[in-house]
Amino acid sequence: MICGLAVLFSSCEMTIDVDLPEVDPVLVVNSQPESGIPLLVDLTVSQSVLNENFDSFPPVKDARVLLIRNGIDSFYANFFGPLKQYAFPLLPREGDAFELWVSHPDYPVVRAEARIPQALKIKNIKLEHRVETDRDGNELARLTFDIEDRPDEADYFSMELKYRGTDSIAYSACFQSDDPAFFRQGGMQEPGDRSWFCDEFYFDDSYMTAHPYRVTIYLIESDFQPASELILRLSTHEAASYYYRTSLEDQLNVYGNPFAEPVIVYSNIENGLGIFAGRASSESRIRW
Repeated sequence: MICGLAVLFSSCEMTIDVDLPEVDPVLVVNSQPESGIPLLVDLTVSQSVLNENFDSFPPVKDARVLLIRNGIDSFYANFFGPLKQYAFPLLPREGDAFELWVSHPDYPVVRAEARIPQALKIKNIKLEHRVETDRDGNELARLTFDIEDRPDEADYFSMELKYRGTDSIAYSACFQSDDPAFFRQGGMQEPGDRSWFCDEFYFDDSYMTAHPYRVTIYLIESDFQPASELILRLSTHEAASYYYRTSLEDQLNVYGNPFAEPVIVYSNIENGLGIFAGRASSESRIRW
């Protein structure tokens, strides 16, 4: 019987050769200018999935990279070897509008636009210690705060929590929350089912029903024993930045799954690939 099944299944195998069309490589731009931070541009070239060195993306060093700010000022970037990126001699400001042009003799000229948004802030922060115990017996602290949100515009955010210890080093921290604002549509949790957030994560204002919007997160007390203060960083993004990061996250989540629908990573680079989109951040420090 077993032998019969083996013959049956082996007879159903079929090899299918698929010819993939050749696509010319293009420049790939990765730059997310932020207010108050030196503007850098990462520049590589797209590769075929059949390339033996598919995971290797060496930088393009000999391109001409031009930036126009607010339609008036023009800047050229120099390739900065230690960072393997192009660096501009300017600090972006909130409200700045940028136009980026990149040219190279071997590839089509690429272009993109970006604007630095207004940095929305966190306000009315309240930290309470030992408010409850989780199902594993851990004592929890509760942190509540308001996120500024404009009722007449779609806003896009990312948030990250760190703590500073006695050695003055900022360490990444984790927290729990069941707030619907933190979950993208289709990914909401059941009421009372808190999820962990340990890195910078992205969300929008789709579920923010009030302006400003009140948020509650929970922290395990024992995880913050060496902490002297918490650092809560809120970044406001252009829509393009949000679409890029969330589509990239979706692609990584289905990587290696042969039954998943392919995810195309969002790009706003004309004649090329990648992302050029602005962000502005604000930090709040809370004494632990």
